[in-house]
Amino acid sequence: FTDLYWHRVKPMGRERFALGFLVVVALSLYFANGLREAPLRAIWEVAPEALVREQQASGATRGAHLPILPTLRDLMTSANERMSLTPFARNCQSDPKLERPETDKAPRHCFPAGTMLDADNCCRVQRAFAGYVHDLWKEPATRSKAADYDRVLLPFKVFFVIVVMVIGCFLIVWRQQLKEHYSAHLPAIERGIAVGALAMLFWPLMDYGYQQTTDVLFGREHAGIAFRLSLVLAPWAALLLLYLVDLGENSTRVTQFSTVVGSALAVLRYQEINDFSARALGAGASPWHFAVVFAFVVLGIAFLIWPPPPRKRRRKHEPFSG
Repeated sequence: FTDLYWHRVKPMGRERFALGFLVVVALSLYFANGLREAPLRAIWEVAPEALVREQQASGATRGAHLPILPTLRDLMTSANERMSLTPFARNCQSDPKLERPETDKAPRHCFPAGTMLDADNCCRVQRAFAGYVHDLWKEPATRSKAADYDRVLLPFKVFFVIVVMVIGCFLIVWRQQLKEHYSAHLPAIERGIAVGALAMLFWPLMDYGYQQTTDVLFGREHAGIAFRLSLVLAPWAALLLLYLVDLGENSTRVTQFSTVVGSALAVLRYQEINDFSARALGAGASPWHFAVVFAFVVLGIAFLIWPPPPRKRRRKHEPFSG
């Protein structure tokens, strides 16, 4: 697309490309700054040595909640023993216009407290736990190096996501020009799209596995589906489908139908997908799960570097020999 805008798009192709690039950079900085300032911080953003010191100094408990490392071990053990952590993700932001569910009064295991508590008491402990993690992250002496690196790399990660979305749009907008000027490269382009789409499927699984862990440790501040950045894959997948399905005038209808069906299934089966993500690539994941992901990565790279030979097709009305 850079070559297309630089040499073939008229008028002012290069100027339009440069302006679009600046817009994407500005959006990346804007969204990255919002993510940097989020009040809820992850445990991996705390230095490992600080976690060890905190456990040794705290003993069995630290005020209202357990130390961080024992809480994590308890969570991972439970995630490996059961298929769902959802019952432990209490909703700490109840709707004042609706009655409270009866289950809020029932005591359940509260991981940061290490004991059975009702919803209100568990939410208080979870908020204290989240505040404590935030305080450790806020101090440079107890902040992890990974958090410092992520702070620098975050705009680039957001830039990558936005560019992926833009490319999905461009595949539709400039589809005819791609066929006209870059037909020799189309097999490689479509092969890359297929591998990239498969690779990106792991992102929402990891993202929502992380979300469920966050809900269990820090409390849920939402009802229903949590909207995470990885949900941009839904419209992106629809764009790729529209590009790859070559059915003439019917391609739009096929895409619309597939998008509606896929979205409906995702919404209806959201809880099962959320539970699966935590078990597959979240707190309940086993080491061999990540070995499978690594194997997919190797296979995908191999498929891009050494593509299968093209299949020869017999021409129409070509007579059979012999």
